[in-house]
Amino acid sequence: MAEPRRRPGSSALPPPRRPGGARVGAQVEIRKGESCHALGRAATLEEQAKGPFPNAVEMGNSSRTEVIDRLKSGTNAAAVMAVYGTNVFDDVDVADSDLAGAIAAYERSAELAAFNDPMKGNCAACHISAPGDDGSMPLFTDFSYDNIGIPKYWHSDFLSLDAQYNPDGAAFLDYGLGGIVGESDLYGAFKVTTLRNIALTAPYGHNGYFSSLAETVEFYAARDTKPVCVDPTVTATQAAELGCWPASEFDATKHVDELGNRPLTKRKKPISWRF
Repeated sequence: MAEPRRRPGSSALPPPRRPGGARVGAQVEIRKGESCHALGRAATLEEQAKGPFPNAVEMGNSSRTEVIDRLKSGTNAAAVMAVYGTNVFDDVDVADSDLAGAIAAYERSAELAAFNDPMKGNCAACHISAPGDDGSMPLFTDFSYDNIGIPKYWHSDFLSLDAQYNPDGAAFLDYGLGGIVGESDLYGAFKVTTLRNIALTAPYGHNGYFSSLAETVEFYAARDTKPVCVDPTVTATQAAELGCWPASEFDATKHVDELGNRPLTKRKKPISWRF
């Protein structure tokens, strides 16, 4: 069976700007020479990190002095002094540069690498993290349709609805895009969703099979490395305990190039979904 065809990118509008400043998403990967700001105002991650803090509308601070005063009196003051010295807060400009440097260092760290690394999480293969050609911030979707191999969710309330709403009952299958356009090689293909505010939108998957992001990432990373569960009706939580995954609802057309066998360590998995 042919792999589901991928849909060209959409011309969807970028996220709305905050009053007083352009929205700035997480800087996962910045290549040399690229701007780090939606409007091209920052040439480096350090410069970009300095921008939001003194913005009274965006962060509620009136000046850089207020920013450093808050940092000095906050819970992270000891950690900052441990790295930059006990006199770090004596000079506002120095402290401001150190703060920006710390943020930039984290954004370049290995902790965020799994999102873009094709040999690890590879999330950015479909959840595009790069700014658009027009400088718009990433929407974390490529607007394509994929069958990622999610199992049938036998515990879905939809399966027990009256025949008026679900005439197929428990035998219902969601054919996805393939059912809409009448092409079997697209069975089980659904649009790649954005990751914006993803932590607030559980459950996950087109049918709600996953109750948490942790389960979702585990499935993406290890779908093809575990045996098929004997009981096809187990939940994602039960499957994790058993060390297996139920068969995909449409196994013949599931996407295999960019997920299913990603060597994410126990440490990298929570980093991926917390991002």
